[in-house]
Amino acid sequence: MKSFLGEIKRRKVFQVAVAYAIVAWIIVQVVAVVSQPLRLPDWFGTAVIVLLVAGFAVALVLAWVFDLTPAGVVRTPSRETATPASEAPKQLAGSASASAGEAVRPNGQPPRVLRNSVAVLPLENLSPNPDDAYFAAGIHEEILNYLAKIRDLSVIARTSVKRYAGSDKSIAEIAAELGVGTVMEGSVRYAGDRVRVTAQLIDAATEEHLWSEVYERHLADVFAIQADIAEQIAAALEAEFSAAERENIETSPTTVSTDAHALYLQSQALFAQGDTAIAATTPPSIRSEIQSRLDRVIALDPNFASAYAMKALLYAISRLYDPIDKDGWLEHCIAIEQAVHSNAEKALALSDSIGLPYFALALHEQVSWRGTEAHAHYQKALSLLPNDSNILGWYSVLKWSADEFEDAIRIAKKAHSLDPSNASVNAFLGNTLHSAGKHRESIELHEKAARENPSSSLPYLLQAIPEHALGEDARAIQALKIADELMPDQAVPGIRGHIAYGYKNVGRDEDAKRVWDRVEPALSDRFYDPAIWVWGCRVKGDRAGALEVLRKSVEQPQYRQEIFLHTFLKQNIWHDPVLDEPEFAAIRKRMAMT
Repeated sequence: MKSFLGEIKRRKVFQVAVAYAIVAWIIVQVVAVVSQPLRLPDWFGTAVIVLLVAGFAVALVLAWVFDLTPAGVVRTPSRETATPASEAPKQLAGSASASAGEAVRPNGQPPRVLRNSVAVLPLENLSPNPDDAYFAAGIHEEILNYLAKIRDLSVIARTSVKRYAGSDKSIAEIAAELGVGTVMEGSVRYAGDRVRVTAQLIDAATEEHLWSEVYERHLADVFAIQADIAEQIAAALEAEFSAAERENIETSPTTVSTDAHALYLQSQALFAQGDTAIAATTPPSIRSEIQSRLDRVIALDPNFASAYAMKALLYAISRLYDPIDKDGWLEHCIAIEQAVHSNAEKALALSDSIGLPYFALALHEQVSWRGTEAHAHYQKALSLLPNDSNILGWYSVLKWSADEFEDAIRIAKKAHSLDPSNASVNAFLGNTLHSAGKHRESIELHEKAARENPSSSLPYLLQAIPEHALGEDARAIQALKIADELMPDQAVPGIRGHIAYGYKNVGRDEDAKRVWDRVEPALSDRFYDPAIWVWGCRVKGDRAGALEVLRKSVEQPQYRQEIFLHTFLKQNIWHDPVLDEPEFAAIRKRMAMT
């Protein structure tokens, strides 16, 4: 009965019935008024009522079969062909990769289809002012954030759908590549204080509309539009939708100013540009610009909870990546900790239903090497944003750094299923597979990432590590060379230092020295995690220096900045024979997160 009622709601039968009844009542009233002046026969009113009753049944049948969409009248697809959730193949507990059926790729191969899955394509910008293109990007990001709150949905992240903006590929092709059952497309037009959003959910198998809507509202109503889109998608996919999740979605982050909202959407769009503002290769200037815009948002609306939450997250990222003067590190850490906590706590005081503040707290505790606290915050963040690929990815890093490889792989695979083109998520999963001894699987993942991101250096660098573990040093050298050529100038020194250390381990001493000679000057006027000097000393053949720096990095945890670098050393991912010597091995055993 619940399923049948849901099907009636999806096909908008109730809406048609109510509309028809209203129109029929008006017609009957008009006939009653005009029958006497027009001297209509007595049977005329009865005939009208009989015809209206008969037409009511016809209208319901047509409502069941057809749907009115922005593209015209289309046939409403049946849901009977969908694979029920109970028949989906069993996967690891908590994994979003449980499939609900199969689709056919353009090459004829049947990919697995994520259960209750949707890919929301970038929204077409129809705003008359080209400078307002950010608005469509910001709305797109916000819709994805709303959908990520629904545990029973599988929502592909922005970084994996952005390449389909303006694509000539069919809905079926896009869905097959992403492994989803439905695709949402739409547009945004923003002018003055008015916004027009169109949205339509399309079945990938039939390319027919499951739901569509046109919203034309005041800018202040955008939050309600985003919430309604999320709820309509959940209803169309018959996803389980708890009362708490509904409340979470419908709770507005509050804004009393349309200017504040517009600035916040600009911040969202800027945060989302490139790979992600959380990436190591993102220039610090981008994060600084976002912070500046968020400060203006808060000045206009001091109760805008999401603005405080994003500020907290940006401060946590700054603790991990941004350059700091050599003598200012400890003071910087104190200031960052205060900024993260004050902004996160302010956001939660205004709204305890948003997950971003908990992510900010989790990431800060993680990069501060406080694992217990980080784990608790991740649990809370994921209870509110269960399908956020960034949160899942970084949580997998916490598990990986603690050598909990089985959990790390499970969590990272869920993140990867939701965001297969995200370079960071690919890196997290590939690192963990390698650490767990799954070298071939790690290589295949990095090769796929390199094909999808041919200008990114990271997949090549990380591919070289398992290649070396399998004794394929020629392939490892080739991968390192490509990574060396592609590495952007603004990349943090640790990544380029990693290339130098990689060259050292595959016997390319001259290349190792050449790359390190470029890294070392960059460290002369800024603080950097002392563990990088372990790599530098190894490149220069200074065994005693490497041992001294490694000991310092363990005994003085307040000077740690790089969670990846320390974990690489602790796990000795390059199988460096020097790091396996007893003195080094004893210190590496102490490189644990508290």
